[in-house]
Amino acid sequence: KHIIPGLGPGGASLLQATLDRIEPLIPVSNVRVVTTEDQLDALQAAIPSLRREQMIVEPEGKNTAPCIALVAATLEATRPPDTTLCILPADHAVNDATSFLRSLSAACDVARRRDTICTLGIHPTGPSTGYGYMQHGATPLNNSEEVRGPTAFDVLRFTEKPDATTASRFLSEGNYVWNAGIFVSTLGRLSRDLGHHCASTFAPLRTAIAGAGTPDERRTSVAVAYAELPPAPIDIALMEKLHDLCVVDCDAGWSDLGSWSSVAAHLRADAANCAQTTGLDSRTTIEDSEGCLVWNEGAKV
Repeated sequence: KHIIPGLGPGGASLLQATLDRIEPLIPVSNVRVVTTEDQLDALQAAIPSLRREQMIVEPEGKNTAPCIALVAATLEATRPPDTTLCILPADHAVNDATSFLRSLSAACDVARRRDTICTLGIHPTGPSTGYGYMQHGATPLNNSEEVRGPTAFDVLRFTEKPDATTASRFLSEGNYVWNAGIFVSTLGRLSRDLGHHCASTFAPLRTAIAGAGTPDERRTSVAVAYAELPPAPIDIALMEKLHDLCVVDCDAGWSDLGSWSSVAAHLRADAANCAQTTGLDSRTTIEDSEGCLVWNEGAKV
């Protein structure tokens, strides 16, 4: 989904939109994109501005904990521990890029000041059962630590995809936000936490990368290590185990586009609740129709 054109502004892909959104804070030369071997060629064709050495290739997808551990182990070889990492999904949509960038910049500030991992908390727009929630503290960190920008809080706990009754209660309590899977940390802090809480995943990747002399040797050794790693989401493998995680408020029109209904809402349905892709040289005419989502990349429909 991240390289399909049509979901970003002006018909761009979501990955291109992500790169454009963060560019004022993170120049493209500092970007690293994690992909799997079978998507590498398609990704390079979709984003020709990215060099091959900016791709970190997973032998296979095993959810976000091995993925992020591979990133940390790879960057340790070339970057100092105080390097700030912004870990961002490539396939999310954001309507207000300026507001998003303010929140991301504030998260960088919190992560560096506190030597912690900081995440972005999305304002819930309803009692969704499809997202994880984070409960945050009542006292903003901005007051005591001069954190700039949007409000920051301590994270009290995570709740994975609650039922409808619980989600409604979270909204009424007011101190719960959606977990967007966006994390900011220094490389040193992330590596320490992975080494402590995810040693069975992180240590083999560290060893595989440190012991490889050539790119081909690294690819082979990482593939061997990866084959033994269990799939795991980073939230469960690491984030829920931390006691000093922070969250920065983010109200930027975010969506993970995890359903066709959210895609239709993102494409801004008309009065008849019909939506269509734009910016793809499509020729679509919608007449006497209601509740349609039309995906058209060039044909006359």
